[in-house]
Amino acid sequence: MAEQSAPEAREYQGSADQSAGIDPEREIRELTELVYYSDNLAGNLKSRAEDLKAALAKLQKERQEIAKQHGEYVKGKYNAKLREILSSVKCSLPDYRLALGEKADDADRLIEELKAEIGQARKDLAAARNSLDQKKGEVKKLAEALKERQDEFDDSIKLSATLTVKHKYLKGLADGIAGSVNNKPPFEVYATAVEIVRQFDEAEVRVPFPGDYLDDLMKKWAAVVAARKALTTASAQEADLQGKVQQYDKLLKEDLTKDRIAVLLRRWQQQTKDEVPQVDPEAQSDEEVSEWGAVTSL
Repeated sequence: MAEQSAPEAREYQGSADQSAGIDPEREIRELTELVYYSDNLAGNLKSRAEDLKAALAKLQKERQEIAKQHGEYVKGKYNAKLREILSSVKCSLPDYRLALGEKADDADRLIEELKAEIGQARKDLAAARNSLDQKKGEVKKLAEALKERQDEFDDSIKLSATLTVKHKYLKGLADGIAGSVNNKPPFEVYATAVEIVRQFDEAEVRVPFPGDYLDDLMKKWAAVVAARKALTTASAQEADLQGKVQQYDKLLKEDLTKDRIAVLLRRWQQQTKDEVPQVDPEAQSDEEVSEWGAVTSL
């Protein structure tokens, strides 16, 4: 019986040797981390898949719209139709100009003047927009600079309140280790003392003399005032440039290019009106009197 039970005993012992290096608690922690990682990864993959599906759907919709619009463009034969209009008008243009007679050059001059005016307005608008963009960047930087100066001033103006809290904290630490070498672990006492000294050495605790503190406050206050003034000036300039951009934009879109034909007609009518000879009212009155006298004498 002893010989038969020996192998079983050795097999059990081997199993015990294998389990000796296993820490169930560690296995639980590792599996927990794996489950968390897997769930997190699955969530990220699901979110990524949804984003990809949405992007794909958008691309497919855009491709369908392109095919639709291209089909309508081909079906409408707009290229041929519009070119036919252009060709017809170009062929008739010399006749239209000839009908103006000796005023043809004046008409060309008027049209070219409007064209040049529109071109100049576009240049002015582009320059104003460029200046506005630059000024906006300047205003942003000045606003950031003002915030920095204001934060520095606020920190200094609150120094008394800050030091009240800091004093309470450091005094608590110092009182906690004073005469307690025998009551607290030596290393805790030493580490606490080193930390208190470090805060002073590294200027985490700033305790200036009263005169120096006042000078510091006045200096930082002056910096705030200067930054505030610079920002105010730049903001006013930004508003002025914004007004110019709106002015040029309105000039182009509403006054000059919204209906060029109407603009040209108004200017042409004004120009031809100015060219009509002005009759002297008194001379005209004398002429009417003489004519009336001749009639009555008959």
